[in-house]
Amino acid sequence: MAGRIPLNDAVAIALSKLIDDSASGVERRDPSHDDITFAADQCGLTTADPKQRGTPVGKAKRVRQILVWSISNDLEAGAQFADRLIAVVRGHGGFRIGSPNYCGADAIANLSDVLGASGWDLGADGIPRERALRETARTKALMALAQRMSVGSSHSPWVPGSSRDLLEETASHLIQLVYGVADTPAAFSALLPQAFAALRLALPGDSGAGDPPGKELERAAFQTAMAVHALRDPTGGQAHPWKSGVAPGHIEIAVRSMGNVALLMLGVAPTRS
Repeated sequence: MAGRIPLNDAVAIALSKLIDDSASGVERRDPSHDDITFAADQCGLTTADPKQRGTPVGKAKRVRQILVWSISNDLEAGAQFADRLIAVVRGHGGFRIGSPNYCGADAIANLSDVLGASGWDLGADGIPRERALRETARTKALMALAQRMSVGSSHSPWVPGSSRDLLEETASHLIQLVYGVADTPAAFSALLPQAFAALRLALPGDSGAGDPPGKELERAAFQTAMAVHALRDPTGGQAHPWKSGVAPGHIEIAVRSMGNVALLMLGVAPTRS
């Protein structure tokens, strides 16, 4: 389970309102612009920060722009930034009535509502907590298909009723599940790394020193998925999913591999009703 709050447009707006002190008659309160700069830098979002580009901008608009950019370009970093921002607000007393930095009941209630819509509760202490989750029909269907493909009972890479193969559909579904964003049409080369990162699965190039058992297997699964995708014919459609010249034995291994990688991803994923 990823353990980060979901990031979507509603969350981006609610978080920007949480730190907004620009209204007439409202006293300045922390977090400061320096706090936002530090959080953005720690999450690798300097390029998304309008203030770092020399654009004069208030705190609310600045936070909103960073988060909206992250939704389209780097969900993992954006979710990390959102987590840090809530922690900074909490550290400054933003959730405590009577604190000079209290964010206000309306802003807190609004953030609580949008997080609640994605299966998270915002405690009175300002700590978001993921609810106990249940399986979705889509997750169950993908799991069942992955099991059939992994043992060779299904020989087609396609997900019934979809224009995507099993790995594409699973990666997209899990990104949507973890971050609460709408279904994404991103290319597989961007989709799979996002899904692995969301699930805290190891990626090639990650540090291997001191890794717990299984991390090298996760890296191999990623590389296997990319190798399988390289055999797919993007113009072949349902009738011709594989490139011309791919041997039948390779197709058999590719389909089974798709099932196994999907099972790995679905097995560590949160599920939400």
